[in-house]
Amino acid sequence: MSEALLAVLAAVAGAPAGWYGARYAARVLAEREDDEEEIPPQPAWVPPVVAILTAAVFACVPLYVDGDWVLPAYLWFAGLTMVLVVTDIQARLIPDRINYPGTTVAAALLLVGAILDGGGDGIVRAAIGAGSYFVVTLALFVVGGGRSFGGGDVKLSVVLGLFTAYIGWDVLVAAIVLGFLIGGVAGVALLVSRLRSLRDHFAFGPPMVLGAYVAIAYGIELVDWYLR
Repeated sequence: MSEALLAVLAAVAGAPAGWYGARYAARVLAEREDDEEEIPPQPAWVPPVVAILTAAVFACVPLYVDGDWVLPAYLWFAGLTMVLVVTDIQARLIPDRINYPGTTVAAALLLVGAILDGGGDGIVRAAIGAGSYFVVTLALFVVGGGRSFGGGDVKLSVVLGLFTAYIGWDVLVAAIVLGFLIGGVAGVALLVSRLRSLRDHFAFGPPMVLGAYVAIAYGIELVDWYLR
């Protein structure tokens, strides 16, 4: 099956996945019982927008990810991270109820896919990468006292490290650097526009996810360009 056809099929699957993911995110947030502040209801425009974005991300997976059997894992990864982006933007939360089981399923799919594709070395690298990204974010969380970098972001780093390092060490490094670079630029923009103050918690999950997406697609080329 051609990459173009796979991309079309992935996009078709991504639209309903994104719609359901956005609605599920809203339900999880609404059912939380330990909120310190009230979470506003999800606007009606969010599910269709997330559906379109998820379809676009799904379409890119077959174009930028090598291997046949790992494609379901990367599609699941894309769907999971899109849902977590929704919750983080809406409520500045990475719910364990979504992240923990989602990451477990993602890791299992990646393991099976890697074995079938003959990518055993990639699994070892992915596991080390997940731990490395976790250590980096945990250190920042501890140093910052959790003010600008939340515990949910630390937990999110595991699945991001897993799926970027599977492709290569340079992709993992690019994901980390891009995540913090995009997050820093977004943070400064919010401060300058006065949409956030230094006392506010910044949703760092979306920049981390975007950094991982860009790294998976262009990380190798970016690192090669930087080292020249």
